[in-house]
Amino acid sequence: MIAKRFSSKSFYKLMLAVMIGLFCCLVDKTILYIALSIGIYFISFYLLYLSTRTLNLITPAYLYFFFYTIYFYIWAVFIVARGKSYRIGEVVISGPGYDLILAATLGILCFSFGVLLSSSFLRFRPLKELLLFRQRKWLNDLQGTPFNIAISLLVLLSLSLAITFFVKQGIPILAYTEALGSDSFFGKMGEARINAQRGAGYFMQGITLMLPFCTLVLYAKGLLEEQRIWKLWAFLITTLTIVMMISLTSRGHFAIFLVLLFLLHQLLTKQVNWKKAGFFFSLFFVLFVGASIFKMGYFLTIENVPELLIDTFDIFTHRLSMGAQQFHAMLQIFPEPNPFLFGVSYIWDIKGILPGPDIGFNAWVFTLIYPFRMVGSNVTPLSIGEFYANFGWPGIIMGSFLLGLLLQTIYIRFIRSQGKISHLVAFVVFSTYIAKSSMNGLGAIISEPIISMAGSYFLLITMLGFFRRTTKEYLCPKPC
Repeated sequence: MIAKRFSSKSFYKLMLAVMIGLFCCLVDKTILYIALSIGIYFISFYLLYLSTRTLNLITPAYLYFFFYTIYFYIWAVFIVARGKSYRIGEVVISGPGYDLILAATLGILCFSFGVLLSSSFLRFRPLKELLLFRQRKWLNDLQGTPFNIAISLLVLLSLSLAITFFVKQGIPILAYTEALGSDSFFGKMGEARINAQRGAGYFMQGITLMLPFCTLVLYAKGLLEEQRIWKLWAFLITTLTIVMMISLTSRGHFAIFLVLLFLLHQLLTKQVNWKKAGFFFSLFFVLFVGASIFKMGYFLTIENVPELLIDTFDIFTHRLSMGAQQFHAMLQIFPEPNPFLFGVSYIWDIKGILPGPDIGFNAWVFTLIYPFRMVGSNVTPLSIGEFYANFGWPGIIMGSFLLGLLLQTIYIRFIRSQGKISHLVAFVVFSTYIAKSSMNGLGAIISEPIISMAGSYFLLITMLGFFRRTTKEYLCPKPC
């Protein structure tokens, strides 16, 4: 079917691309690698488009492609184009970096092939099935007194965990303000953040995971219901969640929260509202820059505006490129001197959520790259970094392929489903966090956000079923 789409014009374009590639080979080997990589990158995007046939609905595969591009691919190309040796932690990286751009290209190409195979195997007809999806009305299975009681209890539980965290650990943003003006500002800042989170991970999930889940449920309810009370509740809980996340000074949690809201909205309305998309991204950018300015310890005055803008740009680019640099370091330390893990990292991540001192894969790799860092942290290994550390190059190929297969299969099953609101919220949460594994790795995503969100969903559905049975028995005693 795909072969029929190619015309004589496509053939001439392909031949032109081949000629340009040969010319690049004569000019410079690095240019050849970059040109071929970019060409394969656009082919990968075209394969995604063939699998969805729309740009007016952001699918999980598109979201993964976006995260992968912004957080890894463009920085891999930049590192190879720069062609300079550099140091990341205690790992010295030299050479042209062809292995880095090869991994970036293989990862996205195999992912796209996985998406395409899923669509072919499930006989997905994008245009027809998207039309049916847009014509199908949502089934509001979250209503009535039992739902009101269940969601109220879940919100109260989330708020109880959040309040317990602040009472037990303090407010991290206040520790930042105390460190302002200190000569060791960055050291105290990092230490304050680590101390605030140490021993309070379960309580913090009330802010970072359970409250966002409640917000998604109330947001969907408020958008579909005529009653203004639900819109008011959704607005209040959303605002409260944002304030609490800002108090944690965690830009990553806030960013993914905005993505969850955006994806939920576009699915409820059955199309992308690009104006609202621009608003979400603009809001995140402003808050990201503001948080960066605050973390730098500067005050917005006329004298230091140029320095402030330069430092903010440096922080922004450094943060986004960190995943590519850390993955490049992992290519140097695996399999020598550290052997491949063959799946053990996923066991570490599961054990890491249990009480005790166990650390997950990301924290362990941090100790390899930064062995002399006084304040511990995590790396952002990317999904392909995790695949590589476990299974080498075959892991990058098969892991990326299976991720594409999984995300597209979930999307197709959802598009074909009855359209219940509870299923919508579950789909948004699961597919978004799996797509986010392109940055954090699959083990870290499964071990914390997915398990916690799944627990919240299970708790809500269980309470809802219990209260519905109780109400039914009260209103209509047996043997009715």
